[in-house]
Amino acid sequence: MSEANRIAEQMRRVMIGGAWHGPSVLEALDGLPVSAAVAHPIPEAHSIWELVRHIDFTQRLLQRRVNGENPSATDADFFPPVTDTSESAWKAAVAGLRAQEEALCALVAKLSDDRLAEPITPGGSTVYETFHGHAQHNAFHAGQIRLLRKLLGV
Repeated sequence: MSEANRIAEQMRRVMIGGAWHGPSVLEALDGLPVSAAVAHPIPEAHSIWELVRHIDFTQRLLQRRVNGENPSATDADFFPPVTDTSESAWKAAVAGLRAQEEALCALVAKLSDDRLAEPITPGGSTVYETFHGHAQHNAFHAGQIRLLRKLLGV
């Protein structure tokens, strides 16, 4: 198995399932009602849905960067607001997160060792470091989601 395939597998485990650390992001979201997704049990902290939007934005940004683009992103971009709080929008957000990560994993799995060693953006971290960091980032947010669920009792 190539190094790129190993990274993609770790990304998949953290997002979809089979992660060593515990529930993946999608496992942590499983069965979550929309009312809990939009709740703010900790004042001034992000809701679960805001975390989902954050992960989604980060995944789309990384996909663009590994494809050679270098879009800028502000702090506000990383936490886009939730404007439609309907059940259908929540289900679409979770389904979109899965599809986005599957596409990103497929892209990463095809990378060469040479590409993994290159910076993802000029002067930035390597592609290798970036996607290991991406898996760690998602594991962190899976833990946040689990803690928020405990606070909400769901």
